[in-house]
Amino acid sequence: MKSEHWTPHLVRLLLATSLHHAATTARAIPEAVFQPDARGSHGAVASEAIECSAIGRDLLARGGNAADALVGTTFCVGVVGMYHSGIGGGGFALIRDADGGYEAVDFRETAPAAAHEDMYRGNVNGSVLGGLAVAVPGEVRGLEYIHDKYGALPWKQVMRGAIHVARDGFRVSSDMVRYMDRAGGHREHNFLVDDPSFAEDFAPNGTLLGLGDVMTRKRYADTLQTIADGGADAFYTGALAEAMVETIRQANGTMTLADLANYTVVSRPVKAVTYRGLRLHTVGAPASGAVTLSILKTMEQFEAGAVDAGLAAHRFTEAMRFGYGARVALGDPDYVAGVRAFEGRMLSD
Repeated sequence: MKSEHWTPHLVRLLLATSLHHAATTARAIPEAVFQPDARGSHGAVASEAIECSAIGRDLLARGGNAADALVGTTFCVGVVGMYHSGIGGGGFALIRDADGGYEAVDFRETAPAAAHEDMYRGNVNGSVLGGLAVAVPGEVRGLEYIHDKYGALPWKQVMRGAIHVARDGFRVSSDMVRYMDRAGGHREHNFLVDDPSFAEDFAPNGTLLGLGDVMTRKRYADTLQTIADGGADAFYTGALAEAMVETIRQANGTMTLADLANYTVVSRPVKAVTYRGLRLHTVGAPASGAVTLSILKTMEQFEAGAVDAGLAAHRFTEAMRFGYGARVALGDPDYVAGVRAFEGRMLSD
């Protein structure tokens, strides 16, 4: 069995989409349709949820750019995929501006100031359960940074779609059903049903919601509205911050109001290599973009034409093994010595 020119497919498989800051006219975007597949001429939005992709597409149609679409879509994903996304987390963004320049934005969560290397000694579960498992969230500050620097539409307008989805509801997906089953479906006491705070969203009538049911998150909508009205400061200071810190404290956490108020977005060095004539950019440590580029540089040693599928898979697997093995030497360059130099060696020709 032969595979035809697998190199372009490899690039698409490994590379995350860059954020391109470019204004888009409404004419370039089709009429809003809630379908998995839609086509346009100058812009595209992809996410795990049709509702969220439609929000991003609508922002483009209203004169927004990729930064606006990213922010609006991401806030929405936090509404419908709260089990893996949301304003309690963080992330990285690789941004390409209108002049062709790149910026790597680090808005990942950070440890509270009181954290120390022995805090989980004798309490392994503390790293995943309870207040000690909670880091200082970066998403709201990070999305505001991206919007303020690159966006075109007003902040309130960009957030409006996510607030609407949270308040008016969305259909429970098969992915959420799997999450709910893993989270509490096989336990004697299902916290999604038994805990009044969770039950208000997940079991409003006393029974866990099922596939296709409509879930609303009205309290979360109120929180997003507060952020829309007051910006990120309304999340990192004031009543919301005080409520978060008190809840975390009651769960044995150490986060303080100062931790939240002092959270800062970091602009990291962009890592880039040339792969078969293509210039590829990614986010360096503490992100693992260098691992991706290292895998590609390993694959570049081999012929790019059609090869036996088994041999291609073997080479790719081994390249991934080498890349993943090097990952253990990476870390947060603010605290781990030699990370930048090691990344340079990983990506050298």
